Amino acid sequence: MRSDSSPENEPGLAAGEQVSRARTPSVLAVVLSWNGRDDTVACIESLLAQDYPRLHVLLVDNASQDGTVEAVRQQFPGVEIQVNETNLLYAGGMNVGMERARQEGFDYVLLLNNDIVLPSPARRMCFNGQTPM
Repeated sequence: MRSDSSPENEPGLAAGEQVSRARTPSVLAVVLSWNGRDDTVACIESLLAQDYPRLHVLLVDNASQDGTVEAVRQQFPGVEIQVNETNLLYAGGMNVGMERARQEGFDYVLLLNNDIVLPSPARRMCFNGQTPM
């Protein structure tokens, strides 16, 4: 799954892309990390295992020094990464991701700490009958 595509241009969708895109809201999953390589990799793996058809992943890294960015680039070449020059802390890092979602026109933003591992499929928990705002 690639996350560098906008909702209108979706070459890298999750496994369930056969679902009607016209009725399915687009979601940007923002994973915030700071020196948590192994947790971040596990979190992204759980996101990529989801079957939600319009799920895009953005890693926002708060200037990690433990090889997080390099590990994600190597293991998940389709995942977009925003590397902050300094640690913007939780609010600052998440704001970077939310601004990206706003600029690119996503319907929803899913904010995740890097130590979260989603069950599969999590979409039933998140989008059961909801409409975009």
